[in-house]
Amino acid sequence: MSKKYYAPELDGEMFYSKEGIRLLMEAHDYQEVEAYEGKIDYGSGFFYCTEYGTVGETFEGGCGISCEFYKPRNGKSGRCRFHKNTYEVTDKKVIIKKK
Repeated sequence: MSKKYYAPELDGEMFYSKEGIRLLMEAHDYQEVEAYEGKIDYGSGFFYCTEYGTVGETFEGGCGISCEFYKPRNGKSGRCRFHKNTYEVTDKKVIIKKK
């Protein structure tokens, strides 16, 4: 089972794990936050680069051997280990409370 990601109302564009949202809550001194569950946005044509922290287009050529941080997942060639899926918001709302 894959890890779930959520878009908190604190930041509606980024998705975080529950642990990540709790870190944001500590930084902003919130006791609870409403968040929406995310689902992978298959076929959107976009990817998220964890090294740069940005979104890019899958076919724009920015991700690959031309990138200084390119590291193939299999150690030889192919998809970079920093190339991650993008997510879209669902209508499933959850309340995340500070531990």
